[in-house]
Amino acid sequence: MPSPCRRNLLDDEIVDILPKYWHYGLVDLQHPLRSLVPSLDWAVLEVLAAAESSFGVSQIGRLSSSGSRMGHSAVLLRLVEHGLVLAEPANRGLLYRFNRNHMLAPAVLLAVGLRGQLLERLRDRVAQLAPVPVHASTFGSFARGEAGVHSDIDVLLIANSDADEIEWEPQIDTLEAQVMSWTGNRCRCLVFTVERARRLAASGELIVAKWIADGVLLAGERIASVVDDTAAASSGVRRRHSAGVATRR
Repeated sequence: MPSPCRRNLLDDEIVDILPKYWHYGLVDLQHPLRSLVPSLDWAVLEVLAAAESSFGVSQIGRLSSSGSRMGHSAVLLRLVEHGLVLAEPANRGLLYRFNRNHMLAPAVLLAVGLRGQLLERLRDRVAQLAPVPVHASTFGSFARGEAGVHSDIDVLLIANSDADEIEWEPQIDTLEAQVMSWTGNRCRCLVFTVERARRLAASGELIVAKWIADGVLLAGERIASVVDDTAAASSGVRRRHSAGVATRR
């Protein structure tokens, strides 16, 4: 039986809307190379691919987020054998550096740079929302660079009016489905009008401080500028999830 699909209102492509019981693999958003290379190799490659410099085993151990000196040494031996890492004699032992000319180097660099690429994709998709959002940002663990394999990707969207929110509904469904297809991680869009966001700020809601402190701007004005007005109208919050929408008024 074919899977259900919905017209992508952002770019007229067809995006499959997967049944909720289908399983999606998840990307480790803090260490994305780990999803591509599950062994300890990812920790060594993450250090070497992020720099142009050469490092000794001890330096790699200090910079790496996983593994021991013995484990790193074994990984380096294997990576040198396959040519992904180059070993250079030094006064004390060997220095290692990532071989950027290797045919597999682009795949490694692509994985290491996943965060930046995901942010660019989000900016591109958010820019296609109609009407244009007053503000869009990502916040939470992904924005702080602390997201793990089970983390959600949280997106804040500020609409000019209730009518804009309603018009966004199918577009945001598509956005959330696309992000899940890109990474396997669930995307949750938190949607407010300008007036509701200002009301939250005026009432001292802690989440507003988190938006300001952690947020990575995707489009529009900075959130601090948007909520810098104590004049509030109607109160309420609309929180969207991949599985549905919950509202509080």
